[in-house]
Amino acid sequence: DPSLKVEWMKDGKVLETGSRIKTSLDFGLVKLDIDSIRSSDVGIYTCKAVNLNGEATSTTSIKVQDERAAGQDGAKEIGPPKFVTQVASKVEISEGQSAHFEARLTPTEDPNLKVEWFKNGEPLPSGHRFRTFHDFGIVILDVLYCYAEDSATYECRASNKLGSDSTKGTVSCSEKSGLILTPQVPGEMREQTLQQIEQLESHKMKASMEGSSVSS
Repeated sequence: DPSLKVEWMKDGKVLETGSRIKTSLDFGLVKLDIDSIRSSDVGIYTCKAVNLNGEATSTTSIKVQDERAAGQDGAKEIGPPKFVTQVASKVEISEGQSAHFEARLTPTEDPNLKVEWFKNGEPLPSGHRFRTFHDFGIVILDVLYCYAEDSATYECRASNKLGSDSTKGTVSCSEKSGLILTPQVPGEMREQTLQQIEQLESHKMKASMEGSSVSS
């Protein structure tokens, strides 16, 4: 696909590559290689692929074991969940594009913290188009290849033994003009096609009868 563009980001910024950090795209396989990993490599990495038909993203995180940092984190007091930033209140896109929600919350290190996503108040259905991520106190939801039916209110709820908090935003996905996606349309198209065939057959029969009359 000559229009395909792949971009890597670290913590929301374009990833700087070099002799130690390399990316590649070959036969549909994207790779990120980091040699001699160090503490500065800790963060959230996102791979974004875009072409003329839409976009897709995949997110992961890298942690580096550090005994001193682990000891400091263990000493931090864990409180009730709180979103220190909110997800986008409204995302307006066209069909084929992706919707991205991202927010930060505390505490960042709580084994009892539970993060859930909801669509119009119902648990978010699992599927390959819905990508969720939670690490380093960051929650992410990506809805890939959006359809009009994905227009809804999406809510992220975080809870632990001490309380809960939530943040929500809406997706407004408009249909692309010229696209026929409603399930009723194929039936209508068949009906129109049959009518056109009947009209053609009627004209042919009429022309045949007129030709017979002239020859006789």
